[in-house]
Amino acid sequence: MLSDRFRYSVMDFTREALLAELELKDDIIEQLRKELEEYRIQNSTRKTAISSEPDVQVKRPIIGKSDE
Repeated sequence: MLSDRFRYSVMDFTREALLAELELKDDIIEQLRKELEEYRIQNSTRKTAISSEPDVQVKRPIIGKSDE
């Protein structure tokens, strides 16, 4: 039958078009994943913390108190 042959060819075309679109979308997703990973790598360096405490140990003399 002609109608059956036509229906299958349309279904095959639709299936092929959907598979091609899925492949394209997969490629886009993979590219976005790569860009996200590059962004994370660039922004993953830790910032230097600023502290009010000195980095070096300072020896302070101990001054004893008298009993008075």
